[in-house]
Amino acid sequence: MCLREGLAVEEALYFREYYGVLLSNGRWGIQLFRYLTDTCNYLPYAAGILGGIFISGAIFTQISILEIKSATGKFIYAGMYMGCVQWTYQLRYSNQSHAVALGLLLASLAIYLLIKTRGWRTLILASFLLCFAISTYQTVGGYAMVLMVAAMLQRNLSDASADIIAPTAKAAAGFMFAILLYYCIHKTANALIDVPQNTQRFVQEYQNNMIGWKEIVKHGQGGIIHHFILRAIKSPIYNITGQNYPGQWVMTSALVPAVLLIVHSLRKYSLFRTCINSLLIFAIFYLPFSADLLLGYGIGVRSQLADALPAATIWSISFSRLSWCKFRIVQWSVVFLTLYVCIFASCKVAEIARDEQWSLNRGKDELIIMYVRGQQLALDSGMEDCRIVLLGSPRPLPDHMYKVKQTGFMEDEALPDLLRAPDWATRYARFFRLPRLQGGTPEDMEKHLEAFQRMPIWPVDGSVRVNKDEVIIKIGPLSK
Repeated sequence: MCLREGLAVEEALYFREYYGVLLSNGRWGIQLFRYLTDTCNYLPYAAGILGGIFISGAIFTQISILEIKSATGKFIYAGMYMGCVQWTYQLRYSNQSHAVALGLLLASLAIYLLIKTRGWRTLILASFLLCFAISTYQTVGGYAMVLMVAAMLQRNLSDASADIIAPTAKAAAGFMFAILLYYCIHKTANALIDVPQNTQRFVQEYQNNMIGWKEIVKHGQGGIIHHFILRAIKSPIYNITGQNYPGQWVMTSALVPAVLLIVHSLRKYSLFRTCINSLLIFAIFYLPFSADLLLGYGIGVRSQLADALPAATIWSISFSRLSWCKFRIVQWSVVFLTLYVCIFASCKVAEIARDEQWSLNRGKDELIIMYVRGQQLALDSGMEDCRIVLLGSPRPLPDHMYKVKQTGFMEDEALPDLLRAPDWATRYARFFRLPRLQGGTPEDMEKHLEAFQRMPIWPVDGSVRVNKDEVIIKIGPLSK
C-alpha cells in the first residue's frame, strides 16, 4: 500500500505548511511527530515502512502481554493481526499513518506497564505513553481498552484464582490520568500557539460534523432512541458480521473460537466467572465500534483502529486455552487458516492500492486535460491568464476510497475522486501545478448560473465554455 502512489486530499498540501489544524483538532501528537522528524505531509514510502516497523513492535509487545509462549500461537496472533485489512484505510493517509502507528506501539507499551509491573512510577510512565498515543488519534484510546480487556480475559482463563480487579483499577487510574494530561496539553498548546481564525472555524465545523449529538438532541427523545438503536446496536452488528468493508470477515471469523471459549468457561468455571469471561469477550468485539455511539456519528473505517485485535486476541487465546487445540489436525487447520488470511489480505490490499493508483493517475490526467482545454479556449477568445472554474457536483462515490470493481471506469462523466468538493479540486490543481484551474465557489455558481444550466456535463462537447471573461467547465449538476 505504501507504493500505491495515491494522494489523499490532506496530502496535497505537500509542503510543510502550518495551519494549526492538527493542533486545534486535538492531534498534537502528529504535529509533534512531524516537528521532531522535520517532515511534511506526503510521505507514502516512509509512512508505510515506519508504520510497519511500529506495528511489528506493537505485536511483539501484545504477545508478551497475553503471555503467548508457543511459536505457533505467536504466528497465529501476528498472522491474524496482519490479515486485518482495516489498517489500509489508515495507511492511505501517509501524512499521519506513521505517527498513528507509533501511537499503537506506545499504547501497547502502556498496557504492558499497567499489567506486568507494579508501583506508581510505572503507572505514571504508562499514563504519559498513553497520553501521547491518544494525541495521535483519539480512537487509539479504544485500541488500548480492547487490549486491556483481552489481557484480563487471558488472565481470567489461565488461573482459577486470578485477580483482575486490582489490575483493572490500576489501568482505570492510568487511563484517567492520561486523558486529563492529554486535555491539559491540548488546551495549553492552543492557548500559547497562535492559530489563525479561519483554521479555528474550519476545525470547529469539522468537529461539529463529527459529533452529531447536537443534531440528535434536536429531535428529542425519539431522536435519542433512534440514535441508540442505530449506533449502539445496528452499527456494531454490521461491523461484527463483516459487512462494513471488504475483508472484514477476518474479524468475524473469531466469533467461532469466542463461542468455544464461552463453552470452555461453562465447563471449567463457575457461572459467575463464566459471565465475567463472556462480558470480556463481548467487550473485545464491541469496543472497536463504540465510538459511533459516543460521538453520535458514523466514523470511517480508517478510525476503527482496534479492528485487528478481536481476531488476533480471540484466535490466539483460544489456541492456547482450549483442549481441542491439542489435536494436530486442529492445530494445522488453524495455521492454514492464518496463512490463508495473510494471502487473502495481501491480494485485497494490492487491489485497493491498484485502484488508488489508477484513480490518482486518471484523475490527474483529467485535471490536466481540463486545464489544457480551458487554456486553449481562453487563448482562442483572446483572454490571457483568466480563471478556469469547475462548476457542479460530480456523482458521489459510494465509498471514501475509489474501487474500480464497484464503481467502474465512469467514462461518460467526470471522475469524482479528486473533485468531490471545490476545495479538493483547487488543492489538487495546485499540487499538479495548474494554477488557473479552481473549484467553483457559491459566488462563481451565482455568476455563471445561466450559462451553466444550458451546458452539458463533462466530457461532452460544449461542457467547456467562455462566460463573463472566465472559462467554466461543468463537471456535474447543480449541487443541492
